[in-house]
Amino acid sequence: MRINTIAKVHQSKTAAPLGTVCLLYTHPLVLEDYQKLLSASGFRIEARQLDTSLAFDLEKLDLPVVQVFIVDTLAITEAIQLLVAEIRAGFPKSRQIVVGAKLSAESAFPLFRIGVTGLLTHDQAHRYISRAVSRVAEGGCWAPRNLLASYLGAIANKQLVKTVPNITHRERTVLELLKLNRSNREIAYDLKISESTAKFYVSKLLAKFKVQSRTDLIMLFSNLP
Repeated sequence: MRINTIAKVHQSKTAAPLGTVCLLYTHPLVLEDYQKLLSASGFRIEARQLDTSLAFDLEKLDLPVVQVFIVDTLAITEAIQLLVAEIRAGFPKSRQIVVGAKLSAESAFPLFRIGVTGLLTHDQAHRYISRAVSRVAEGGCWAPRNLLASYLGAIANKQLVKTVPNITHRERTVLELLKLNRSNREIAYDLKISESTAKFYVSKLLAKFKVQSRTDLIMLFSNLP
């Protein structure tokens, strides 16, 4: 499959220096704005302009290995959602921030489901992008309260999350590591257990909290901006 191919292509790439953010943008004037906003806070930008007339091709974009990707777009379309999903597959340790002209439940919920933890409008980005990048890079979440509350409310309304269940000390430790966006392999290394055992604990937590993904679980415990 295409996503698996992309993941293999980027596994051997050298990571960019700490503090580097990769900006994917569609309008040329956006780059200058982000450079001013982020450089003042000490961030370095590697930029890639997206050709909206063509299907996005991550291999041709030659993306760097960075901690945070920012995708700036006029409209959050299905093509943008697919692009972000491919970035997550190709760079599983990265975090993503999506910036759009308007945000709605229709555009935000699919991004939350695939693991995006940063979501801003263009106006919000002008004021908060540096803080959002720092928060997301640390494993936190930065998104409009109303959209995130609606998303979690939708989960609760489906009776996926009703109460906090009783969890063991080990499960609580794994949960804390999940909140830091640690992979199963990293959790196994931290706790000196096998990767399969780490995966077992993660699966138990998903079942106990009645959620379907690690992202849903992380968002339940992330601080809102």
